[in-house]
Amino acid sequence: MALITFPLLYVINDKITQLKSKKKVELPIIPIEFKTIYSENKKETLNIKISNIVYITSEGNYACIFVLENSTLKELILRNTLTKIMSQVHENTNIFRCHKSYIVNTKFMNNISGNSRGYFYESDIISIKIPISRTYKKEELQQLIS
Repeated sequence: MALITFPLLYVINDKITQLKSKKKVELPIIPIEFKTIYSENKKETLNIKISNIVYITSEGNYACIFVLENSTLKELILRNTLTKIMSQVHENTNIFRCHKSYIVNTKFMNNISGNSRGYFYESDIISIKIPISRTYKKEELQQLIS
């Protein structure tokens, strides 16, 4: 009985190994420039091209992400904190948290206005002035947009 069982188990194991090697699933390749940003509960996601983010602002428990698509500014809303969003997009060097309520993409910012009481980022794309925390010096901020 043992003489029949051992070869049979060997053949079955070999067939299972062959089937496993054939079942390799190829995942779609997403370019590195696209990033999936998850909500706080990880039920909602946004697949965004990081280089198209103009700025992100927080409004209560929600983050409003403003993205440039086809020369128009589009607003996307996600339930998440700016700290968690920043940890998800930190690898992009142009993304900068300039204020407790704002994250900006410095490549879209053109000018810095204001005085020692408060500086603001300005852009041709957006109509608002984005406040900058007073902990940053104007020279440091100028280097980011140059």
